[in-house]
Amino acid sequence: MKSMVLGGVVAAILGASVPVAAIELPAATAVPAGTGVTSRDLPAVPARVVADARQKTSTAGAEPAFSCDEPSAIDLHVQPGVTTLVCVAVNHLNRIVVPWTNPVVRTVSSVNVEVHGNVIYMSTAATEPASLYVLREGSEDVAVSLTLVPFRIPARELRLKISQDAMPTVQPDTGAAAKWEQSQPYVETLLAGLAEIARGRVPQGYQLRRASDQDRTPTCALPTGLSANFRNGQVLVGANLEISIGLLSNNGSAVDLVEPWCVTSQVVAVAFWPRVHLNPGERTEVYIVRRRGEPPSRVEGRPSLLGGQL
Repeated sequence: MKSMVLGGVVAAILGASVPVAAIELPAATAVPAGTGVTSRDLPAVPARVVADARQKTSTAGAEPAFSCDEPSAIDLHVQPGVTTLVCVAVNHLNRIVVPWTNPVVRTVSSVNVEVHGNVIYMSTAATEPASLYVLREGSEDVAVSLTLVPFRIPARELRLKISQDAMPTVQPDTGAAAKWEQSQPYVETLLAGLAEIARGRVPQGYQLRRASDQDRTPTCALPTGLSANFRNGQVLVGANLEISIGLLSNNGSAVDLVEPWCVTSQVVAVAFWPRVHLNPGERTEVYIVRRRGEPPSRVEGRPSLLGGQL
């Protein structure tokens, strides 16, 4: 198994600045001559009201009062039913990458929208925020709500990532997943899928969710001191493949990890990341790839002698 060097993930925070008006003493009020009204008859206008009026006059038609210091391309974590605020480029073409193909966009804002595959191309010449709902074609059950705030910045790419807690309501996009799985030879697909998972990404069209009691829990014939936890893990569901992600812990002596420990008749690939050698107290992730829809095997497995099992 070849070692991989993977890049890190950069998170950005949308900052906000709020102007604070200074409090001053009231100024004298000027009164036109010949009106018969003295300055004592008119109350002075509070300085805060004057300052607010000047602020509104000077900033009329200007951009929003908060800044946009995010990178041009980000992973945008969203949750159905919760509106996410994000900045986009004005007078430029922005990309919104959706985790399913042929997304449907609903909006009443002044924006131009085109959909190609699983990418939404969006542009606007307006400076007012635009609201979009992004749905899956043929389904109104799950909608991602976005409020896009235009800024004079370079074009942006937003890669939507749906919260794991909401994923049980989002079924895998089997069309996109099948296309990805069949885009290259079978072995290369398995290697590419494992590499994507190790990088913290989800293969195109796959559904990521937390493991549940209804899932098929993988079994591993581990030596004494090692334990695997899949109940609190994750599951990636594609068109023809299903990937279980668990945590392997070493409570014994130092050990080299061996993939055949977790191989059964339904398993097509096993990988450990980021460690293939565990010292006492160390942990690593384990990825087990199985074919979807295959019934459990009734053939008893034989532990491998290479894995140190009898």
